[in-house]
Amino acid sequence: MIVDGVDLDVEDRPGTAPAIVLLHEGLGSIGLWRNVPAALHDGTGRRTVTYSRAGYGRSGPAPLPRPVTYMHHEADVVLPGLLADLGIERPVLIGHSDGASIALLAAGAGFPVAALVLLHEGLGSIELWRGTPAALHAATGRRVVTSSRAGYGRSGPAALPRPVSYMHHEADVVLPALLATLGIDRPVLVGHSDGASIALLHAGAGHPVAGLVLLAPHVVVEDVSVSAIAAARDAYATTDLRDRLARYHDDVDATFRGWNDVWLSPPFRDWDITGRLPAIDAPVLVIQGADDPYGTTRQLDLIAAGVSGPCTQLVLPGVGHAPHVEARDEVLAAINSFVATT
Repeated sequence: MIVDGVDLDVEDRPGTAPAIVLLHEGLGSIGLWRNVPAALHDGTGRRTVTYSRAGYGRSGPAPLPRPVTYMHHEADVVLPGLLADLGIERPVLIGHSDGASIALLAAGAGFPVAALVLLHEGLGSIELWRGTPAALHAATGRRVVTSSRAGYGRSGPAALPRPVSYMHHEADVVLPALLATLGIDRPVLVGHSDGASIALLHAGAGHPVAGLVLLAPHVVVEDVSVSAIAAARDAYATTDLRDRLARYHDDVDATFRGWNDVWLSPPFRDWDITGRLPAIDAPVLVIQGADDPYGTTRQLDLIAAGVSGPCTQLVLPGVGHAPHVEARDEVLAAINSFVATT
């Protein structure tokens, strides 16, 4: 492959995104990585690329003497050119010695990383994420975007009653338009409950994502879900639940009815989004509370069996429907580790 006027020796193992790109040391080459590329490929299922830089291995020669800025040139010119030719965006860079310095230079020059876009639950809003967006921003250094969907928080109203397909509309129409307006390409979607389902629907429709973090997701309707939502309807009428939600939503009755009514409607019992899962090849992290009254680990099993890319599951004992609130430190650590690979 000709990059920057030099014929580079490239080894490309096919797999899922994001790709892993290995950058060798100052006396290295493709061959001197030994079995590391194959082991990474077999262990992760990711596309794995190794190449010998100009003047190394079987690649063409480099002009000598090398300037002091030779690693800057690799990071600013050669590596971006190679990735563009290979059609790779936002790779995971693994560098050894000189290669590690080149990786740092590439990142420091503004090498693109995926933004985190948070999608709230069925009664959520920007404010009800509480400290999660700020904590994720501080831990990852990534751009972090939250929004309240129509009919939630301080956003404008939504047409009621919501149709059974309301999450499909969010995934197929609203979210793509929001991302385009914000100039965000291939985000990591972090969804909670309804938001997790919207994230799956969006990725499963073929929209590019760098990864999915799913908190208490739903892909089918379970009996426990219906029972818990019916109990929430009773609590809204008989306890202070309405007053507590009213702090976060401009029209709390419309917010609650919009979510509760559709989930309890007879047609919604047939809601099933597993058909979109096979199109998802980006990495997925699924986090579920073992004591979640709204869903069981069956949801995780269906997701793991349905998606085409790697899927990691984290089940938290003693945790309910809001793992990012109830087990904040453990969930943030898991998300931070996951995001670092995207």
